[in-house]
This record gives sequence, C-alpha cells and structure tokens, in this order.
Amino acid sequence: MVQTILTSDICMTMPRQDAGYKLLFAHWILVQDFLSAFFPHSTDPDEDPLPGALQKISGSWIDERKLLRRENDIAWLCEATSDRCRHPFILLIEFQTHPDPIMAVRLASYESLLLEEIHRTGKMTSPNLPLVFPVVLYNGLRSWNAPTRFDETRNRHPKSLVRRQTQSEYFLIDQLHLPAEQLPSEDNLFGILIRIERSESPHQATRWLRHLAQRLQALGEKNFQKSVVSWLTQSFLPTRMPDIELRELHTIEQIIMSIDNNTMDWSVQYIEQGREQGLEQGLGQGLEQGRLRLIRILTQMLTRKFGSLPSGLVTKLDGADTEALERIADALLDMDSLEELEEFLP
Repeated sequence: MVQTILTSDICMTMPRQDAGYKLLFAHWILVQDFLSAFFPHSTDPDEDPLPGALQKISGSWIDERKLLRRENDIAWLCEATSDRCRHPFILLIEFQTHPDPIMAVRLASYESLLLEEIHRTGKMTSPNLPLVFPVVLYNGLRSWNAPTRFDETRNRHPKSLVRRQTQSEYFLIDQLHLPAEQLPSEDNLFGILIRIERSESPHQATRWLRHLAQRLQALGEKNFQKSVVSWLTQSFLPTRMPDIELRELHTIEQIIMSIDNNTMDWSVQYIEQGREQGLEQGLGQGLEQGRLRLIRILTQMLTRKFGSLPSGLVTKLDGADTEALERIADALLDMDSLEELEEFLP
C-alpha cells in the first residue's frame, strides 16, 4: 500500500532530460514496472519478486558538515519480502546524459546523506538502516564507460588499506545500448519509454506512443499521462523535431497527430541541425568545437541505425575533418552497413 508521499518541487531549470525523467519517476506506477523488470531476483521462494511502495522520499538534504544543499534525482522507500518478513529498502535513481567518471563516488555520497537523514529524523522504526538499490539511468549517445564500483575509482595501494575501503556498486541501465533481449516487455511502461527513446523514425515513435496511450487508458492513469505529455513536449520531441509547435499539445493523441503531419524524417533533422549548429559554433567559437559537435550528432545517428560502434570506428570518426564528416552526413541515410562508412574515413 502506498502511504503519504513526500516530494520536493521539480526544478524545470535543470537539464531537460533529467527534469523529464524525474517527473515520470515521481509516479509509483512507473517505478513498479521498472522494478518488475530490473529488481535483482532471488532464488528464495519466500522472497516476493515484486517490491511494494512505502513512500517517495525528498531528494534534497542539507549536508551539515558543509552547510550545502545536496540533491539526488529520485528516491523511493520500498519494501520486499525476505525470510517471510517485509523489509524496507531504498531505490535511489540518478539520470545521466553523459558518462561521469566519479558517478560511483557521487552515489555513495547521496546514499550516506540519505541514510543520515533517515536516522536523524527517526523515519524508520527498525534499529538498522535500510539497504539501498542504487541505479544510474543513462540515455547518452556513447556507451557508458565509467566505473560502476566505488572501489574502481580508487588506488589499489597500499594493499593493507584496500579491505577497509567502502564497497558499493550501482546498477547501470544504458538505454540506447541495452541489448534487445534485455529490454522489458512491450507492455511494461518503462519498456515502452525505452522503445520510444530508441525510435529511429517518427513512424516507430508514434507506434509506441499509441501503445503507451492504450496502456494508460486501460490502467486509468490520467495523472501519469499528463507527466508523459510534459516529458514528450519539453524533453523528448524538442531534440527530435525542433520545428514542431508543442505548446498547444495536451494529450498523447494530439502529439501523435502532430508527428504524423510532419513528414520529414527526424534523423534528417538531427543531421542537418547538427551540421548547422556545428558550423555555426565553428565560426563563432572555433572550428574544432564545431567539428566535435558534428561528430556527436553523427555518432548518435550511427548508433541508432547500426547499434554500438566498434572502438576503431569511433577513433576514426574522432580524427575525421569537417569535410569528411559532412560527406558522411549526406550519405548516412542511404547506408546499409558500417562497411560503407569506411569509404569516407581516413
């Protein structure tokens, strides 16, 4: 049973993607589907495979040692059955669009501050603090390459101190590079959102949007649907179809109609927008910055079309000049394999 929810205001001045996901994961129905797909399953027959919700926890605390406000993205106090008893645990989620080499350190800091807050306020009746399930939800272009274990961010010497270091590891979900067989089911709300993110065309996106609208109608989740519309119009679609007027769209059905009426493939828009922005940045801030911007756009499109890129190919892309990158942009939509890309690279 869901008890009183404790929330802090969602600051929409944060990066749009982070704010959009924070809005979505404020709803237990999405968190529940997320846990059903990714919560570590036990072989214990007495352990409930699907945790329940207790309350959403404020993601803002004051670090009394530095008198600084610290914020994580989302924290839910949940409970699961183990040894025929209900045990609380904390689901701690961070949303990332870029790899962070010290993400494990940041999560360990958030976890410590959160547990201190729980102890200080006496919110838990148990003498022991709850376990934490730390998750990083990442939807960046390149595969995540940062350590997931806290000890992997530290030196390994002197060896006499190694065993006295903090041992923790977060669970990484790399949305754009997650193997197809690891995707949640097509009826799982979080699984549908991932498929929308991975859509390579407006047609694919509207297919999954229609499926999402049907699921939400069947579930009667009007409040969550409002949050989905906010995510689509403020976070997802502005990067795919920047020319669409989104302010007057208030339902998923209206969004689908708007996408259907825009016949231009958004992959073309990605490339053209990236090339124009890259060249503009090149003129205004230095040609190298413009070239790097174009590389990021092309890497995104190649990843969406062909999957994870070989490291050797990524190295060649990084070393290509602007002229070669523009030729790739012009030919990308007609490419059938990565081998064709090699013709444009040194």
